Amino acid sequence: MSEDIVRFSERSRDNVFECISKVMNELRDRIVSEIALDEERKKNNPIQSSNTIVMKRKASNNVFEKLGFPEGMTYGHRSSLRKECSRFLRFAYLVDFLSLESLASIYVGSVKDMIDRL
Repeated sequence: MSEDIVRFSERSRDNVFECISKVMNELRDRIVSEIALDEERKKNNPIQSSNTIVMKRKASNNVFEKLGFPEGMTYGHRSSLRKECSRFLRFAYLVDFLSLESLASIYVGSVKDMIDRL
């Protein structure tokens, strides 16, 4: 039974890591394509009209680079990243709650088995 728990735990961690990686890769690809599209638009239309809103790009941040995100992300791009990270955090709280509940059930079951044997 212990081996089954360990195997299930490892498989669960791998699934969570794979899903988080997939979401981050999709977000990274979307941001890179949006930045490339913005650069292409600037090339094709160098004169911007007066009613076009221009978002300033924030200076490079090492945290974003460590996550593999491109330099020059706009506020909207960083906002999308924050939204996904907050979703991951809520998911982590849920997983933590479920894990603690499972451990409590295992503990109570073990204590009941020990009392029954005594």
